[in-house]
Amino acid sequence: LAPGQPLPQSPIQLTKFEEREAVRKFLEGQKYTGDGTPGFMKNRVIDKIDEEHLKFYGGFEENIQNYINNVTYRVAKNQFTGKVKGVEGYTDTLSKLIQRGKLSEDQGVQISELINTRLAGGEQSLSKGLQVFRDGVYLTSIGNPISTITQTSEFFLNGFRYGMFDAIATGPKTIKRGGIRMSDIGIDDIAREFSDPLAQSQKGLSGKAAESINKILRNTLGIVQFKRMDELMKESNLNTAMRVARKKVADVKSKEYQEFAKEMAEYYGPETKKFLDALRKGDAEDPNVKTYLYSQLAKTQPIGLSEYPEIYLKYPFLRPSEIKLTIDDFEPYFGLSSA
Repeated sequence: LAPGQPLPQSPIQLTKFEEREAVRKFLEGQKYTGDGTPGFMKNRVIDKIDEEHLKFYGGFEENIQNYINNVTYRVAKNQFTGKVKGVEGYTDTLSKLIQRGKLSEDQGVQISELINTRLAGGEQSLSKGLQVFRDGVYLTSIGNPISTITQTSEFFLNGFRYGMFDAIATGPKTIKRGGIRMSDIGIDDIAREFSDPLAQSQKGLSGKAAESINKILRNTLGIVQFKRMDELMKESNLNTAMRVARKKVADVKSKEYQEFAKEMAEYYGPETKKFLDALRKGDAEDPNVKTYLYSQLAKTQPIGLSEYPEIYLKYPFLRPSEIKLTIDDFEPYFGLSSA
């Protein structure tokens, strides 16, 4: 607001990320410091923090990791929203597509609303109490060997999508962990639900309780081999998707290659030729190949917040209830893993 202007009558609620950005910019500013240094560089007023107060602070390793995660997220979001010089944001891309007639005005508005829901909703974290409830639901539903066994049903889903012979052919490589790994495309957890959008230090008694139940859950999933089985099924998907895609691009003169190239051109644009060449070479380190594999896995796995329902993103307090309803509805028919 300019000096002298009245405050808005209906202010827009900031997301957690936007609140943090406002605080960061204030701290890094030099307007109110008086000596030209950022505010956070001032000497501490408290010389020593008493031991009884340490429970309100996160540990050194935890805070360092959270800082790295949050900076990475901030950079990625600023690039996506066009706040980085020389990088086209999604609003500019949508405008160009509308001008070219690729999208209608209504479609552009709908896409923009969906993206805004994903960005704003994805930055909302569960309260510590709901985190405990969520992990308790998972602990009592999938923390057992039966759920680990039912997880194997995803292998047949991979066979249905890509062809059973191809899924079987990649089996030995997947089991030996010699093919594409989850970590190769930036995935390190069972589902996006297990990770907070913005990393926060666990502080206070409620934070410690949430941290404790989460550790118990993760240890239990490790003991019953659920996590191991989940990794195998995801990597089976990745390796099979890679095998099938390479078969499609093996012969550049084939009809199958032309059809696949035409389909991919809609997503990769001028990068299509580079992507197809990397795919033919089996270069799993190529960024475009990683993007393709991620998108294939995301069709059947909740590995990103974009795969979750709109209500899940908008209303964090409903997330544990939605998880519980999903489990109750699907488990009698397919087993939890299929749900």
